[in-house]
Order: sequence, then C-alpha cells, then structure tokens
Amino acid sequence: MTTLEMKSDLQKRINSLGRNKLNEVKAYLENLEQDDVELIDWLNLSTDQRNRMNESITQLDAGKFTPHEQVMKELRKIIENA
Repeated sequence: MTTLEMKSDLQKRINSLGRNKLNEVKAYLENLEQDDVELIDWLNLSTDQRNRMNESITQLDAGKFTPHEQVMKELRKIIENA
C-alpha cells in the first residue's frame, strides 16, 4: 500500500467514527506528534476506562460539571454541620 493509499484509507476510517472514538484517535495523533509519554499511560488503560474518560470529556465539553469553588463551598457546609 502506498503512502497516498494509506492516507486515503485512514481518512475513510476516521470519517466513519463516532465522537468517542474520534476523541481517542485525536488524542493518539496529538501524542504521536509530541512523542508524549502519556500515550503509553492511555494505551495501558482498559477499554472501559478509556470509554469512561471519553464520556467524562464529552460531559465537560457539554458544560455538565460542578465548578471547584462550588464543591468546596458545599464541603465546607458539610464540615461545619458535622
């Protein structure tokens, strides 16, 4: 397979991916470009762990999270009332 054929094949495969898998591919490519050690950590995660991480990233992107300040405020109330 030539380089051009490989690129074409990869493009077709990427176009068919859902958001979670696309996030995985993106992270993988970014790490390859940076030659980052974190890639090894990512690849050592189980499929379930990677899926959960991607789900969390999707939730963060959608604004579905509690800001740190709010969590700390709620924890202080719990401690004060203990």
